[in-house]
Amino acid sequence: PGMFVLQGHTLSYFTATTRKLKGQINIETCLVRPADTRKDKKECLELIVEGRKLYFVAADAVDQMEWVIAINNKIASLTYLKKVKMLGAEPDTRVNSFFADPTAERLVLDNSGALITEAIVALAEPLKYHLCLRELLLNNCGIGAVELGTLQAGLCMNQSVRRLELRKNRMDASACDALATLLRSCSSALRALDLSHNCFDDAAIVKLAPAVAAHALVDLPLNHNAFGDKGVEALCNAFSSNDFLSCPDEIHMSHNLITCAGARQLAR
Repeated sequence: PGMFVLQGHTLSYFTATTRKLKGQINIETCLVRPADTRKDKKECLELIVEGRKLYFVAADAVDQMEWVIAINNKIASLTYLKKVKMLGAEPDTRVNSFFADPTAERLVLDNSGALITEAIVALAEPLKYHLCLRELLLNNCGIGAVELGTLQAGLCMNQSVRRLELRKNRMDASACDALATLLRSCSSALRALDLSHNCFDDAAIVKLAPAVAAHALVDLPLNHNAFGDKGVEALCNAFSSNDFLSCPDEIHMSHNLITCAGARQLAR
């Protein structure tokens, strides 16, 4: 990988000894991922392009992942810009800035509006391998089941995200199956999950509770939804049945349909 030059949409690669140009790849047509460790234990990159597989030996595991992230970010950026241009819209500069910085620890896409689907589609592959991202904020974006399914494809392999915010997305029961799948498959151990200001009723919370309780959460805002005592019972049962994880330090449940009976159950 020390013999790579990434410029525009072209990845040029050179021989390790003479540094002679060996070939060029249009990265818009390729897929890059860490290759299985070779018999000699050296880490490799695997580039799949036009039906061919090319392997490049990395200096070490860190070098391997840095190149995987850099190339995937570049592919995603080019794809995103092309899609937005086809739609006759302006790209979100926050998305471009994230792709340009492989060490970004925070991505805020609040209030993204109509282009959030395109942004999440572009983010899915880079999220799989990103090592530094800690906070992903997607508040007030109109996210539903489709976007959650796409996001799940990226977060199922990500191990760095600790805070996920999905506030004010008007999500209801139609989105809870996709959200539960995302939370169950998420490789990262979330510490904060914001689901406030949505439309989750008792039935939705009953479905979500086991998936939510699978993470060692410290902060769980659920205020301004539409669940009542049955939702509270499902959450209490889910957290109490998990012998390895404790309840969140803070659970926010104001502005729901919880009665005094539900509050007493939560207090116990």
